Amino acid sequence: MEHYMRGIQATTYEEQNEEFNQTISLLLELQKNQKIQGDELLGDTFVQFREYPWALLYYYRLRETPEDKIRQAKIMGQLPTSSAYSFSRKTIESILSRGVFATLVGMVFLVFSWAIWVPKKTNKRLAIMTSLVLFIWSLLFFYRFSFIPLEGVLIQASGLYRYPTLESPQLIEIPLFGGSKIDVLQITDDGEWVKISANDLVGYLPTSKIRLI
Repeated sequence: MEHYMRGIQATTYEEQNEEFNQTISLLLELQKNQKIQGDELLGDTFVQFREYPWALLYYYRLRETPEDKIRQAKIMGQLPTSSAYSFSRKTIESILSRGVFATLVGMVFLVFSWAIWVPKKTNKRLAIMTSLVLFIWSLLFFYRFSFIPLEGVLIQASGLYRYPTLESPQLIEIPLFGGSKIDVLQITDDGEWVKISANDLVGYLPTSKIRLI
């Protein structure tokens, strides 16, 4: 983007600040109108602003997570570099990519076409097997969006409360770091609090502290 490159090349803080603000405003407007994705460039721009939790939010929203940029943003923001993203979740996400789905559909179509043109028992069995693989993929897709919690990123450090009220006792002594990725289990009826899972604990934090990935 032109404004981003101008910000990189700016010689004064005021010029840099103006160009990066223009970049963010333009990208958010284009995203709102669904004209571009822009998450990676938004992440890069927030890094320039030293707003590392916001940068991590947009990096995590990318289909292909840029692990090197995430690690760099965490180091620069003095955030924990260990990832809470489990191997099983990574595996499921990679299996459920559009590329895998397109490949499976293409395979089923080709195998069924071949089985129709060359009606041998082996081809029929192969058609049944590929259909079964696509069916298992569909079940996994349903499981992903029905049983695996939504994910969010803390854009500000926050305590973890036992109940959805500021007067409630906190479950941890040290606040959760901004930029932390957490599982969102529930949103209260008034929309003011979210129930989350973090550090093997389940508690509440204000909705204003988190953004969904």
